[in-house]
Amino acid sequence: MLTKILFIGLLCSFLTACPQKSTENKTSNTNTNSATTNNSAKTTNSNTTPKTEVKEISTSSENKSTFTSLETAKCKTTESNEEEGGSYIGECPGVGGYKLELTEGDLRQTINVIAPNKKKFELNFSQVSGGFSTLGEKAEWRMKGDSPVALIVRFNVADAEDSTKNTSHLIVSKVSATAACITDVVKPGAGQNEEAQKLADAASTKPCKSFN
Repeated sequence: MLTKILFIGLLCSFLTACPQKSTENKTSNTNTNSATTNNSAKTTNSNTTPKTEVKEISTSSENKSTFTSLETAKCKTTESNEEEGGSYIGECPGVGGYKLELTEGDLRQTINVIAPNKKKFELNFSQVSGGFSTLGEKAEWRMKGDSPVALIVRFNVADAEDSTKNTSHLIVSKVSATAACITDVVKPGAGQNEEAQKLADAASTKPCKSFN
């Protein structure tokens, strides 16, 4: 009788353990599938993330400035007369085959543009003011590549009542092989240089300035 009881007990223990083992396997399989699903989701997210494309946008180069001297010591004297208030004509260096002719008479200075084809264009700064005047020591050429498109020159006009005082204008002229003339006059003030350069870069599209 005791033997039967032990046999039944062992049989029940065995039958009870089997379902538990099966349940553990199911749980393990479920966890494995869950991890795989997560990895798959991560992979999918990684593949569907849009790539950022970096494009380099090239812009056209802006006009640049080149400076040449207007000092008489750097210019070649072609004519000089110290009588009757004095007069002077000198050929000064330029850029791109251009030259500048500095002229002075009766204590007034101006410049002419000499194109590569030797054609001369008189800028006649006395249109701006007829007072005693001097030019700055440098001419600023606005360059588009290797070719000048405009010229900026400082024009100092003495005060009629006090010659120790002057008004310093910046004169902007358009320049080409077929024409050169004043297009703008920039009065003294903050940002004068920047304003002159801005006007110079647009000078080729403007007519010659009228002083009437």
